[in-house]
Amino acid sequence: MFTKEGNEVEQVNIESDEVKTTALSYHAHILNAFGNPEKTYYSSMTVQAANMYLLGPLQVWRARLLPWHDRIKALQNAGDWMGAFRVGMEVFDGRALAVVGIPRKIDLLQKAAVPVLLDLLSAYVDEAFTYLSLAFGSGVENSSEIAKAKEQYTRVGGVAIEFCVHIHQTDVLFDRIFNKFCNAGQRGGEDYLLHNI
Repeated sequence: MFTKEGNEVEQVNIESDEVKTTALSYHAHILNAFGNPEKTYYSSMTVQAANMYLLGPLQVWRARLLPWHDRIKALQNAGDWMGAFRVGMEVFDGRALAVVGIPRKIDLLQKAAVPVLLDLLSAYVDEAFTYLSLAFGSGVENSSEIAKAKEQYTRVGGVAIEFCVHIHQTDVLFDRIFNKFCNAGQRGGEDYLLHNI
């Protein structure tokens, strides 16, 4: 997918490993300069609104341009938290490419984006803390394990700080995020939040 200016927004591979055939229907009626037939894909795709339909030899593929909040949610569900944060910040800054369902004025855009972005951050911290509690448990006694756990909680705090500063929501750090560190019993992460803002 490209913007009108020719900048690549996204690239997807739709070929299947199970089927040893090309993903799109083609014909070879055009010859190249050496007289060899070339694969041409005319009439193999069409676009309607935010949907693209691609005709394959075994199935029809549909690609859909997601609204900005669904795009963030899809990245989150795929476990690509940093990708979701990147898209969220691009939306917040008004730099997102190929997005639909977003206000054009930056102040309205940011007002619409903040609740979605704060929910994303909250879900990230919750999932990270769940993972860390399973990985390290509460009975960590080995000093190297304690250091590793503290380092991981500190990273979560760092992501929270950078994200909240970027979206101008530092008050959330002392409300939602601070309480999550307290509930997880992480004085080190809590101290990190206090000393790095």
